Amino acid sequence: MQHPVPQFIEIEDKVIGPLTIKQFIYLLVGAGVLFILKQISSLPLFILEVLVIGGFFAALAFLKFNDRPMIYAVFSLVTFFKDPTFRVWNRSPEIRRSSIRTKKDKDKKKDTYRGTSGERK
Repeated sequence: MQHPVPQFIEIEDKVIGPLTIKQFIYLLVGAGVLFILKQISSLPLFILEVLVIGGFFAALAFLKFNDRPMIYAVFSLVTFFKDPTFRVWNRSPEIRRSSIRTKKDKDKKKDTYRGTSGERK
């Protein structure tokens, strides 16, 4: 008996109409934020908030950059501004000199002892 091989496993399921669960949650969160702002804002300010915040959440739900969801672009943008891009090397004083062996140290040991008999030069 053969079993069917699943295909298109990288495509998310459309659960609520033509929307995936993630898209629906983004739109639901955006609508919730706008509902709260409607209660505390005046009408002209609310219209501006709808354009900015509603547009942001709609872009999260529907836009893709380089075939990746916009949320990855937002995470990359936040990481870019949060993490430093200018790196400075500072010598740390915690390095112990005795733990570092150089090639000169190994050559000195070879010069002071001859062979396996233990005779010194």
